[in-house]
Amino acid sequence: MSHRNEIYPGETTRISSKTDLDREMKRIKKTLLKTKMTEENWDLFNKAMKNIATWCTEYKIHEYIGFIDHIKELKELIVTCLTSERTILSKTAIDLLTTLSQHLGTKFETINNMMLPTIKNVFGRSSKVHLIA
Repeated sequence: MSHRNEIYPGETTRISSKTDLDREMKRIKKTLLKTKMTEENWDLFNKAMKNIATWCTEYKIHEYIGFIDHIKELKELIVTCLTSERTILSKTAIDLLTTLSQHLGTKFETINNMMLPTIKNVFGRSSKVHLIA
């Protein structure tokens, strides 16, 4: 169980500076981008998506210089979560993109262009039903 904690922490870390943001994004990239998603670890991917959304909402990380670059570097991870057979994980990734669009405004366009083909595919799958509240 301790190995899981080394991969990605269970607690949401407070982000109060660009240094904190860079450290946490580096941790996500270093660990989860190189980790194949499995039955045993998919919840770590889910936690990372939730953390980024929480950091945007609570700590305004989207205002730091370089934030969009971090998101671009996480494209593969976000796409993996979006296309997951696990509806919970797919929904969390969609929620992240929704949060990003709300906070970034017009700056979201570059991320949207990267993700739009994947989003179209996800919503086009008959096995996926997403409810937006």
